[in-house]
Amino acid sequence: MSYWWTCGFRLRTGAAFVAEGKTNKEIAAAFGVSEKTARNQVSHLMEKLEVERRAQAAAYYVRFTDRA
Repeated sequence: MSYWWTCGFRLRTGAAFVAEGKTNKEIAAAFGVSEKTARNQVSHLMEKLEVERRAQAAAYYVRFTDRA
């Protein structure tokens, strides 16, 4: 079951940054939050998508945004 469409704008944007290969530090700067907050957001995204690695989250992003 796909949880992609239940992710909010911020999580989907975070997934885009992960897919671009951005680090937590770069994601934090883009969102204007601390690196720890960015790390937590990426972890939440990965938990919601039921993946263990950033590369899996990136693949998920590419797969489901390609259909839109």
